Amino acid sequence: MKKVLRALSLALVIAMLAVTAFADSYVPSIQQKKAMGIKTVTATLEDGTEVKHPATDVVVTPLVDGEKLSEEDQKLLDEAYDSILEAGSVRKAAPKLVEMLEDEENKTLNLNVDDFVVRDLVLVQFVNEELKKDGVKVTVQFELNVDKDEDVLVMRYVPSEEEKDTYEWVPVALDDVTVNANGTVDVVLDGEGPVAFLVKAEK
Repeated sequence: MKKVLRALSLALVIAMLAVTAFADSYVPSIQQKKAMGIKTVTATLEDGTEVKHPATDVVVTPLVDGEKLSEEDQKLLDEAYDSILEAGSVRKAAPKLVEMLEDEENKTLNLNVDDFVVRDLVLVQFVNEELKKDGVKVTVQFELNVDKDEDVLVMRYVPSEEEKDTYEWVPVALDDVTVNANGTVDVVLDGEGPVAFLVKAEK
């Protein structure tokens, strides 16, 4: 009996290690990542007017600092992470990202979702109420320190339009993500919540 239990225990440990290793292939160590800095914040109003805001008007919290959030916000960030982990791949976690990349307009870019991994997952919050108003788009310049030629995809975890009381990952339009020569990335956001940054996996 002891031998059987020992064998079962060993099998369970091996299975857990396999799952962890598999997850690391598309969600590499994001649980330990610190928050990236924010360089600039610009709000674009409905009439097209651009308003500069201090970087402190936007707060970024990574998974590792989740305990600093309210219970509700921490739960949402954890759910965002779990939704990717439990899906088993970025492709399954974010079908709308797949749809965007495979759209006729984007096919020529040759961006295959299976080549990407989640580099960072954070909760983005707007401190200034002006940024939360309907119709306002907020361009946040994140200090990601990526190569200027690197492909970066961004997606948000938002309430589903199809299913009540559920959330889903939706991509930020490719035109709304700009990689700058200094390693920063400009992202146009139309709301708060969990945000995931994806880059191509190292080969």
